[in-house]
Amino acid sequence: MFRHRTSDSIFYGLGNLSSFWSAPHLALSLIANLDVAKGRVNGSSKTFIARGNVTPVLQMEYECKKTPYLQIEKLSDLLKSARGESRSKYLNKAGQYPDLILGKNWRT
Repeated sequence: MFRHRTSDSIFYGLGNLSSFWSAPHLALSLIANLDVAKGRVNGSSKTFIARGNVTPVLQMEYECKKTPYLQIEKLSDLLKSARGESRSKYLNKAGQYPDLILGKNWRT
């Protein structure tokens, strides 16, 4: 049995996944993760958002054959792999923004 809750979620302005920005707060975006479920309300079949969350991602600029390109990567994965690297200061700065909005649970 599906229980209907009256709540709405709007994902607006999650970021920009296609521009070359170097500042961490500009290179940071969120990707919405939604689980949908079918159920019945008053005998009518409905599709609902069963669960939703967001994943912080960061645009990383790389170069291949002297051509720059962007790659979107999960910020939590970048932070885990960058310990002691020169880019860790940049990544830690980027991580401060979702900490303010989402709390620190997104890091797990």
